[in-house]
Amino acid sequence: MVMDPLASRYALTSRPIHHKKEAMRQVPTEPGYDVTLTLMVPEPHRTKIDWDARDAVKDYLSPVVKQLESVSKMTVRSQVLYMTGLSVSPQWSKAHQHYALPENQLPLTINAIEAKLGSFVWTRPSLHFVVYIPREKQLPLHIHAADGSPLPSNSFLVPRWGGVMIHNVPLPPPNATLPHPVTLDSHWIMSTVLTHLHRLLPIPSLREVEGVETIAEEDSPLLTSWQVDGLARARVSAYLSNIRITLQSLCELVGEISNMVISDEVGGWVWGAVEEWGECGRATREGRLRDATLYCTRSFTQADAAFFHPSMLALLYFPDNQKYAIYVPLFLPVSIPVLLSLKMVFGLCRKSRTKEKKE
Repeated sequence: MVMDPLASRYALTSRPIHHKKEAMRQVPTEPGYDVTLTLMVPEPHRTKIDWDARDAVKDYLSPVVKQLESVSKMTVRSQVLYMTGLSVSPQWSKAHQHYALPENQLPLTINAIEAKLGSFVWTRPSLHFVVYIPREKQLPLHIHAADGSPLPSNSFLVPRWGGVMIHNVPLPPPNATLPHPVTLDSHWIMSTVLTHLHRLLPIPSLREVEGVETIAEEDSPLLTSWQVDGLARARVSAYLSNIRITLQSLCELVGEISNMVISDEVGGWVWGAVEEWGECGRATREGRLRDATLYCTRSFTQADAAFFHPSMLALLYFPDNQKYAIYVPLFLPVSIPVLLSLKMVFGLCRKSRTKEKKE
């Protein structure tokens, strides 16, 4: 890579990291994610898929996950779903001689399969990357853009969720023994997964700038040091913003509910979040990105633990106005006879005093 230092600095900093579209697309900033690779084979009786997901993850995804350990922890797993397909209705394109899947049908595909992916079993945010093998009657299947042209990647990104790839396999020859064995292209699959992962986190990338010449490096999934640092800066900024909002909301909550009792455990988490937040700010100003990421992750975890503590939620969902709404219907029927009795007693007392004065 050959570039002038000033031009290089402009290429990396001319556009804000938190671009509006990137902010809408990227996943929520969390200390960790669960990444799931899902192979969908709707017709296993006709197609026998040969794909070693373990080796593919080891060769392509694991090096990147290891690089990002200081920024965010990721757990990778894989699964195969048989007899499960996408709820789409592609149309045959005579111009391109394949089945076309318009972009307006893409949102419908996620709703049909999301319940079968198992995202509900995880407490951390999940990222799903789905490899779909089309049915034989839909081969070959290609995604078309709004202008009617097929997408070169034959995949689409789902903001804050993951991505879906359509992997076309060759049709079995006539009179072939079924299921027909097919080997998947691991390089294409994992390269697409890494591309989607870069955009979801998001990992910064170089832009074409006039006067800057870039030379493509060797085909490697590894990230450069400036990419890891750029992602760390973006996540530290997002962490600090989220922590500030969480602590401010907690202070407002305590101020609005007068009888809220703060336990020592919650108080310790709040003070710990504030201290770690201050350490993160100092580390950021001194340029210690690794320390800043560690401090802000601890502060974010403690702030969330304090805000969502069960004792806080119990008082949050049972404020004074709800207490009045519950207790008034209970005590009002009992209090009416008591008040009437008191009125009668006061009346008798007045009559007795009047008699005494007359006598």
